[in-house]
Amino acid sequence: MGDLLKSYAEKKALEACNLDAFQGVNLLNIKSNIKDLLELIGRNEIFDEYTKHDIRHIDTMLSLLDYIIPEDTKKKMVGADWLLIVLSIYFHDLGMLVTKREYKEREKSKDFLSFKRKYLENENNKVSISALSQEEQDKFVFQEYVRKNHGERIQSWILGDQKINSYYDNNVIKVIKNLVKDFKPLFRKDIAMLCASHLKDDIDNLDKYKVSQHYGMLPEEKGNVLYAALLLRTADLLHMTSDRTPTVEFQVISPTNPISQLEWAKQSAVSSVSPKIAKDKNGNQDESLPKDTFEVSAYFENEEGFFSLIEYLKYVKEQLKENFRINEIAKTRYASNYDYPWRDIDDSTIETKNFERHQFSFTIDQNKVLKLLVGETLYNNLSVSLRELAQNSIDAVKVKQFELRKKDVIDYVPKIQVYWYSNTRELIIHDNGTGMDLDIIQNHLLKVGSSRYQDTNFQKEHPGYKSISRFGIGLLTCFLIADDVDILTNMHPDEKPLLLKIRNVHGKYLLKHGEEDSNLTLNNETGTSIRLRVRPDVKDFNPLQILKNWILIPNCDFSYIENGKTTKIGYANPHDLIDSVVKSKMSSKEHSSYKVECFNDRGIDLAILLHYNKDMNEWTMVSSHSLSWDDNDVDPLGISIEGIRIDNYTPGFNRQAFVAYANMTGENAPKTNVARSTINGTDVSSVLKTLYGLYFKFIDAQIKNLRKEFSLTWVSDEVSWMLNTFLYPERKFWRDSSFINIDILKESILDLKVVLVEKEKDRYFYSLNDLKEIGHYWTIQSEAFNSANSLIKEIKSANKSVISLFSLLYGDEKSFIKDHDIVLCKNRFPKLLDEVLLSNFQISEISLVTEQRRLDLKWELISKNSWIILKDNDYNDYMIRKRSFKGGQKSLVYIIQKDGNVKINNADKKYDAIHSSYGTIIPLGSKLSDYLIKTLNKFDLSKDQEYRVAYSLCIFFEIVLSCHITEKKELENLIEKHFEKSDDYEFYEFVFRKISENELIEICLEGNFNIYDPTKWYRKYSDD
Repeated sequence: MGDLLKSYAEKKALEACNLDAFQGVNLLNIKSNIKDLLELIGRNEIFDEYTKHDIRHIDTMLSLLDYIIPEDTKKKMVGADWLLIVLSIYFHDLGMLVTKREYKEREKSKDFLSFKRKYLENENNKVSISALSQEEQDKFVFQEYVRKNHGERIQSWILGDQKINSYYDNNVIKVIKNLVKDFKPLFRKDIAMLCASHLKDDIDNLDKYKVSQHYGMLPEEKGNVLYAALLLRTADLLHMTSDRTPTVEFQVISPTNPISQLEWAKQSAVSSVSPKIAKDKNGNQDESLPKDTFEVSAYFENEEGFFSLIEYLKYVKEQLKENFRINEIAKTRYASNYDYPWRDIDDSTIETKNFERHQFSFTIDQNKVLKLLVGETLYNNLSVSLRELAQNSIDAVKVKQFELRKKDVIDYVPKIQVYWYSNTRELIIHDNGTGMDLDIIQNHLLKVGSSRYQDTNFQKEHPGYKSISRFGIGLLTCFLIADDVDILTNMHPDEKPLLLKIRNVHGKYLLKHGEEDSNLTLNNETGTSIRLRVRPDVKDFNPLQILKNWILIPNCDFSYIENGKTTKIGYANPHDLIDSVVKSKMSSKEHSSYKVECFNDRGIDLAILLHYNKDMNEWTMVSSHSLSWDDNDVDPLGISIEGIRIDNYTPGFNRQAFVAYANMTGENAPKTNVARSTINGTDVSSVLKTLYGLYFKFIDAQIKNLRKEFSLTWVSDEVSWMLNTFLYPERKFWRDSSFINIDILKESILDLKVVLVEKEKDRYFYSLNDLKEIGHYWTIQSEAFNSANSLIKEIKSANKSVISLFSLLYGDEKSFIKDHDIVLCKNRFPKLLDEVLLSNFQISEISLVTEQRRLDLKWELISKNSWIILKDNDYNDYMIRKRSFKGGQKSLVYIIQKDGNVKINNADKKYDAIHSSYGTIIPLGSKLSDYLIKTLNKFDLSKDQEYRVAYSLCIFFEIVLSCHITEKKELENLIEKHFEKSDDYEFYEFVFRKISENELIEICLEGNFNIYDPTKWYRKYSDD
């Protein structure tokens, strides 16, 4: 054996090799070979700058076991235990071994390429290695890949696996395989798993790391795999002393990568890690007392290494606590008698030179922070305290149901009861949910900002579960209305319940095992009961109304009990919510003309209240103002997430518009802000897109229903009415402020088939995306077109088109429609559709059919903008519309650019302007267009004031064109009035600093303006 196997653990493991189950284990040969293999780490310039992972690291870890394992436990451990821990320590770092061949062929590993891509996508990572050369960067990234995966690497090698997406050197696999070839399969599998465990966070999986694993028939052949995993991780964490970082080697090597620099700096200062002598109740050290803490001795001259070590020790402390917790579970559930006492690591013996070892940090004024969290700043509504408690209970029963369904238990009935005793002002909430244990109480319930449901371990054990609670401040809100809170809870039926008493939010709490000294009871083996006494200064506290307002779709049996009367809280779904409230407000006869329609997509259930119109045979949305609600009624508008109300606005709107309710559940359910008053900003877009899409599903369903009774043209008019009702419920056609996000609404409307078009002499409904795919369309403006539309509208059985009627009236040649393959059946649509159309298409061809008093426009997708387009923006409001010759109607003004390539067909003369339903078109080539183009080039149209001037100038010419003003004095008077000389002199001055008033008058006097206007066609009579 020589000096190679010198630790107590190795001697015990060597004895175990004589057992039948382990006769294939040659411990001396294995360690000798591993010593040689470990010395190869860093030989090929890979990990050449990292801290030592040689045989000295192995020997130190083995010696650390002498005081990591309590003496009583050493006596209980058997041969299988010692072999598991010794062999796992031997092999655990061998995955760091990289041959020249593997490094050269690293690009063959898909796993590495994926790691590299993700690593370099992180800006922080790129910056941290930016000072290195490209060769050094490549090496560093590969080292990081191996370092993070070396546990799984050695696991694969021990098992003899070559992963599909990884590349290893087969020579290494052969050497490792030869070392373990005589291990029995189950034992080899567990050794491999243990080696990987020191880099994983799954040691709490007691089905994987068994407390009792039988490798043979004898008691000595039964090993505690979990305990070996805890010991391996602990010994590896504690070996942080300077023997891993020789000073001479540090000076020679001069580590250049970030990881190495910090590792060497922190460890070179550490002289020892050892158990700390415990103190008695008088504060005196007593060697006889059990030890549960390690202490670190170190001396730092370098502050960077000091801070690096302090951060590392925080991690060690967390791991020790977690190890202790897991071992306690093993002792309780599996009767393990192995002790793991370590819960902490003390850094108070660390010394420093030239800087304070005391770590300064921000301090928190607890009173002010609590006031911020539960006071007027965040929660300005006292009712949220009861809401928070209710939603915590709903989460508890939902989790219980989730866990039981995984076990195929389906007879569980989730139940919540709220009792209110008005004479004593006691509020009690019972649930039969999961309950809480000591760990949950300490680490989540009483830790502000920590939610159990956001914990990584919980999410791993409950994949796909969507909680209501997220922020970990629910209990705090109780102190908005109460000073004292009692909580009785139980998570494990075979244990006593826990009683938590909190007196004052700023005080401490009392925790007892058992129900004594409490009149609280649990309604089931597991669950939670909470009692609080509402303070007298909390006026008008109405728990029933609070619950009815907030808890709308609880998905459990939720009841409220007061004075012996029980009231069910909540509804099964949004449909029942609206229907129930509406039914309570009207007679059965009235109610029969209403119905609730439901739509669902991506976890959003949207219910809309509809009223039947007998004359039109259609269902219309019901305005929120057409029905009256009492203060005691549940408001049937709003949004809830997992059944808890967020607001009482119409979903997708920023106010109450229609009676509609949406509940959002499941993986796609959005998050909320802390006060739960609105959807989190990052989730708003996807929610709104889905909501608006559901509204359009309703409109699409109405279209399909109307088509059974009416002609397409009639349906088209009804669709416009429905859209206007939806888009502008208060008939404010020039405002879109009702919607939370108008841009998302525009995006959502692209797929709605509401644009009636003619194609090949038939009529169809197209979507805006359909038109974009085609790339163009035509519009026709004439009285004949309007009359033909009116005729076709009234004939249900006919699907004739205007184009076919034109062919009959004028003949194919004189109808001038042979190029009109796609024609819109109306010129203007609800404003939102118009905006989307005009933002994607522009006029590319103009046809004047004078003998038919007709204007045809061809529109094509915008590739190069041929127009300057001015329109009445929101700041050009009432006054500009008032001055418009259109009598206040909105008008777009189109001006052809000089480099525009727009054809004008059939023009018998030059026109200065063409009036269309879209606005005034100024063709290229007239004095008017030359003047406007020259003048508008002076303006920065991105600035509001300059845009206003440009728009006002165009409106001025509309008035001149319309009224044929030719007298200078009349023009001067019009200019003063139009540009508000008396009402807004600053604006008037600004206008004529930008343009010349004389030039403006001159162009009006010189212009004998010719206007083409198909809507104003009449014969002039002479006076005689």
